[in-house]
Amino acid sequence: MKKLLSVILLLSVMLSLCSCGRKYKPQKSTKEESRVVMSLSVDGEEYDIKYELYRALFLANKSKIDGGDADVWTGVEAAEYVSQINEIITKEAAYIYSALHLAHKLDIDVYSSEADDFVDECITLCVEGSEDGSVAGAGSYEKYLGSLKSAGLNYSVCDLMFRYSYALSEINKYYLGEENPALGSLGGAIDTSDESLRTFYYSDECVRVLRAFVPSQLRSYEWAEDFRDDIAACESDMEKALHIINYTAVPYSELILDGEITGVLIGKHAMDKSYYTDYTNAAFSVSDGGVSYVATVKGTGYTDIDGYYVFSALAKDDGHFNENKALVKDAYLENEIGKILDGIIASLVDSAEYEKDYSLISHKDISMDP
Repeated sequence: MKKLLSVILLLSVMLSLCSCGRKYKPQKSTKEESRVVMSLSVDGEEYDIKYELYRALFLANKSKIDGGDADVWTGVEAAEYVSQINEIITKEAAYIYSALHLAHKLDIDVYSSEADDFVDECITLCVEGSEDGSVAGAGSYEKYLGSLKSAGLNYSVCDLMFRYSYALSEINKYYLGEENPALGSLGGAIDTSDESLRTFYYSDECVRVLRAFVPSQLRSYEWAEDFRDDIAACESDMEKALHIINYTAVPYSELILDGEITGVLIGKHAMDKSYYTDYTNAAFSVSDGGVSYVATVKGTGYTDIDGYYVFSALAKDDGHFNENKALVKDAYLENEIGKILDGIIASLVDSAEYEKDYSLISHKDISMDP
């Protein structure tokens, strides 16, 4: 499942765990930051949402709601704006705690010594950077903490995000399996029989599409709309694929393999809703041969690039299924994990309650400075 807060979570694939101890001293939250303002619950377990997380999610999503006009938080419709952003905050908090909850159910301890080592290495990377220069560190621990503050975060929230990343990584190992140096490939906990793969492939939870991506830094939304119309005017799937290849940086092999149209498979539950709701809706909005509307995505995947997607639906058939079982399996596994997490997320969102300290929040005064 594509992950929330991709810039932070990118660290998880760059680190090799080792027992390195607490190199940088954990920082305590203030009394104000530690106030519990909301709670979520599922399966009899309750999760406290502290003000520090609420603030971080508010600041990360504020511009989506107010469009840069801070006056809306004090205007006559302020309550409606608060309701809108609370819906987003609740969902994004539920994404985080769905992974922590599922990890707990699978006996994965996100506060184990191994998890602590993971957090320490994440912080070390943020402070010192990587040896190959691919990640630039802050230069000092003080500068790192300052950079968190300037982004509306604090130590505790970042620690939570790192443990969320750790939980997702371990959940993937549990369900997908992993390569063991001594024992070889260890299978995961999800049935990947041909029957299961075929059922998924032909279900309404899977689409096969040609996918075109255009970075917004290079092209405007209007250009993307014209580009979408040009694709729709093509007379065949091959013509559409070649048009996408000629005008975008989409890899040739993603669209055409060995002279045949291939495309990509997308599961309905595979993508993180905080980034990919419009993406998923667009991909599932069309049937064979149809071309989707232009979907806008902010901070896509691990590259953190904003842009526009257009999808052209392809027919699913036995030939494609039999020749691309590895791709089907990958899409199926991502979808199954996403489906499990989506179920937990829905329960967490439905359970949301405001605690008494929520009334102390003044939305117009929430700022990067705690």
